[in-house]
This record gives sequence, C-alpha cells and structure tokens, in this order.
Amino acid sequence: MGREFKGLYSAIGYRPFPDTNVIANLEIGWIDEVRPDGMLVDAFSTTERTAATTAYAVTTGGFTLFAGNGRIYNTVSANTRRSAGTNISVTDENILPREINFLGPDSTFDQKYRAINLRADQKIGENLALQLAGTLSRLHYINNRNAGSSSTGLYLDTDRLLPDGTSNPKVNRYYTESYTRITDQTETVNDLRLNAVYDLKLPFTTQRIVALGVLKVHTPDTKNYTEINDPATPFWKPYVLRNYI
Repeated sequence: MGREFKGLYSAIGYRPFPDTNVIANLEIGWIDEVRPDGMLVDAFSTTERTAATTAYAVTTGGFTLFAGNGRIYNTVSANTRRSAGTNISVTDENILPREINFLGPDSTFDQKYRAINLRADQKIGENLALQLAGTLSRLHYINNRNAGSSSTGLYLDTDRLLPDGTSNPKVNRYYTESYTRITDQTETVNDLRLNAVYDLKLPFTTQRIVALGVLKVHTPDTKNYTEINDPATPFWKPYVLRNYI
C-alpha cells in the first residue's frame, strides 16, 4: 500500500493600466496509489448455524471461474446455492488473516489533473466594474478494483456437487467472489463567467445593480473494462472469479 502525490502551482499577475488587473494561474497534479482491499463481511455464519442457504440469481451469479479447479460453470443454470450470514465485518484471523486481505499491486488508482484559470478585472469610471473569469480543467484517472455484487462477502461453499454433477472437493471451504474492473475516466470542464457591477448614485441613496452571465461545459467520458474469458470458448462474457481460502 502506498500513495504518492506530486503537484505544481504557479500564478502570475499583470497590471497593464491603473484600472486593469489580470491574474492567471496554472495547477497540475499527479496521484499514484496502491490501495488495500475493503474489509470482507460475514456471509457464512447463518449457514453454519441453521444451514440456511439461498440460490444463485442472475444478480449474484452466472458464468464463474472456479480457480480451485480451473473450470468455468454457470452457477445460476446449475441451481447451485450460496451461504448466508450477518454481513458483519470479518475480524477472525483464523478465517481470513490480515496478510491476505488485500488486492495487492493490481489495486491501483492513478490520477492526473490540470487546470488553467484566468481572471481580468476592469474598472470603468467611478461606478462600473467588470470581471471576466474562465477555467479550463481536465481530470483523468484509472482505477483498478474488485467489483461485483459478491465482492465484499466471505462465503461458505455448501454444494457437495459441482455444477456439472461431479463431487465438489472444496465443499465447506470459505471463498470470496469478485471480478476485476478497470475504470478509465476523463472529465473536461470549461467555465466562463462575466460579472458587471454598477453603482447608481442618487441624491438620497445608492443602488447597486449586478449582472451575471455564466457558461459551463462539462464533458465526462468513462470507459469500464472487465475480465473476460478466452473469446474462443463458448463462455465469451464477463465472469466472476471464485477464490478459496
């Protein structure tokens, strides 16, 4: 685990005329992280006490790679079942030692950011002040993490038979289920703002009149990548990886 941050900020001001002020600044930043995994939760204890299990549904299962025996099964069509638990964080190190509760070097977050800001202030006469401000910014990050509806649970394999009908050598073993998702996101934001302030001075009072115009263009672009099977197989679709403990 670790985090490295680098940044650069610079600013410059220019006053070409007594009533004119121009300020520009540039900001650049980099963040590189290797992140720990989140704490897993108990999804097994109810099964151990009362044998209560639930069937896999399309929202919790599908084509799954059983890393323990190197085979892929459709856990939904095979009517396999899963354990149930309290969803309380697992702190028993006899079940899950802290040394293996992490994603390792593949759990990364890399971010790059840059922004250019420009502001110009202009005073016209004694009563009118104008301000023009604009920002051009771009944020890009790549995040690699565990995903899936079962990615935070620690389960108990309750099926004595594998989905193909053969004996399950991993029965009554704990396991986690997840797949790896890489998110590649870019956000570009362009802002432009014009302010005008006019002091209307009358013999008995002064009225301040303010006008404001804003233009904002926000363009997010997100791409998600997920582990997939060999396209030469009939199981060409995203899959879940079952890891036994």
